[in-house]
Amino acid sequence: MSRCWAALFIIVLTGLFGCAPSKRVINERTLSYNEVLFNVEERNNRIMTAKAKGTITIEEPDGSNVGSFTMELVKPDSLRIDLKGPFGIRVGTFTLSQSKFIFYNRMDNTVIMGDPTGDRLRSFLPIQMDAHDIINALVGEFPKLDVRDTLVKFAVENGRYLLQYHSPEKTTEYSIDGDAFVVSSYRTLDFDGNEKINAGVSEIEYDEDIAAPYLIRIVSQAENRSITIVYDEITFNEPVTCSFTVPPQAKVVQR
Repeated sequence: MSRCWAALFIIVLTGLFGCAPSKRVINERTLSYNEVLFNVEERNNRIMTAKAKGTITIEEPDGSNVGSFTMELVKPDSLRIDLKGPFGIRVGTFTLSQSKFIFYNRMDNTVIMGDPTGDRLRSFLPIQMDAHDIINALVGEFPKLDVRDTLVKFAVENGRYLLQYHSPEKTTEYSIDGDAFVVSSYRTLDFDGNEKINAGVSEIEYDEDIAAPYLIRIVSQAENRSITIVYDEITFNEPVTCSFTVPPQAKVVQR
C-alpha cells in the first residue's frame, strides 16, 4: 500500500512541475515590434459594432457626476449613448458622427447640436477628443501614430510591451497587454516631461474571443478632468441602432 501511495505522490508531483515550463512559455514576451502591432490591429479590426451598459463618472474641478448608460456604436463613425438617472429614468441622449453631435436633455426638452470638431465638442465634453477617438476609446482603442512619430523605445516592462515615440510636439507611450493585445495604457507628454493625457483599460474579459476591457479611464492632467467608464456588460458585432430623431417640440441650440 505504501508503494502505491508513493507512486501516486510521484505522479502528482510530476504533473505539477511538468506544467511549470509551459506556463513560463505562455508568459514570455518575445514578439517583435511588427508582430505586436499586427496583433493589436488584428484585435481592433475584428470589432465592427458594440453594445454595452454600465456607469460613467465625470470628474472636474467643480465636482463629479455619476450616471448609468446604455451604448451602441458602429466603427468608425456612429455612436449613441442613452443616459439614465435614479431608478433607470432616461435623462438624456447623446449621438455622435463625423459630421454632427447631438445631445437631447429630456429634463428640459432641449437639444444641443453642432460640428464635432475643435472647441464645439470640447465645450460639451470634459476632455478634448475628436469623434473618431471617442468611438475608438469606448472599445479599448487609442489614437494611432502620426506620420511624424519616431520609435525611440521598444521593450518589455512588467510583463507588457512598451512602445515610446517622439514627434516634434510630444512624446507618446503605449503599454500593450501581451496576452489580450489591448493597449492597457496610453499617455502623451510634452518635452518638459509634463503629462498631458493618461488613459488606460483593465478588467479584461472576452466576447466571442475578442478582448473586451470592462474599465476605461481617461485623464487630462493639465485640466484636472477625467472620465471613467465601467461596463456591466459589453458585446461585439451584434446589430445596433445609433440613429436618433429630435422631438419636434424640443428647443434647439446650435454650437
